[in-house]
Amino acid sequence: GDGLIISTPVGSTAYSLSAGGPLVYPEMQAFVLTPVCPHTLSLRPLVVPTEHSIELEILAETSDEVILTADGQVFMYLHPGDRIIVTKAKYNFRLVEMTGRSFYRTISEKLKWGGQPHSERFSS
Repeated sequence: GDGLIISTPVGSTAYSLSAGGPLVYPEMQAFVLTPVCPHTLSLRPLVVPTEHSIELEILAETSDEVILTADGQVFMYLHPGDRIIVTKAKYNFRLVEMTGRSFYRTISEKLKWGGQPHSERFSS
């Protein structure tokens, strides 16, 4: 495939969702692993508890260039034998929550769930 997205539940509703990953309730303590364009149908998104660590190793047989990107900002080249270990941080951060606006309502509105398709081109 083209890569692997590892995200938190908050990150799962952006890039991971676009790559076919699941929506995960923001308060869940989980990692979301989403393969990007896998070459086999047996590679599916996976949700694991944050008590587990995720370990990836670049295989010696890898001839392709491998790049690690963090939040689309920081990147570094990886080489055969390099290992990446993802663990839960010691610290949490607080999100601002709008009163009267639930997670479900927000995703319903943003993803246009339950509504009719809309196009300026076809409206009268």
